[in-house]
Amino acid sequence: MNAAIDTAELNRSRELETFSGLVHALERTRGDQLDMLGMLRLAEIQVGAVRRALVLEARATGFSWLEVGTALGLTDTEALHLYGHHRVPAGK
Repeated sequence: MNAAIDTAELNRSRELETFSGLVHALERTRGDQLDMLGMLRLAEIQVGAVRRALVLEARATGFSWLEVGTALGLTDTEALHLYGHHRVPAGK
């Protein structure tokens, strides 16, 4: 694997670990509904970060915007519009 892929996988791993921690914290939350809503919002933010990392990784490995969009339930144009401004690691 090249350095760009290794970096993308490391980033994805970190994002998934953070997301997993948030899910476990949400499961343990015994507070009121507002506490739980706050935790849910943090989890939603983390899901977005994981999604962006996976899109970048897919693009870095050569998947087209059409393939990425299809996996996300989007058109290629929608996927490009939503994620095309994120930097693809060097080498691709």
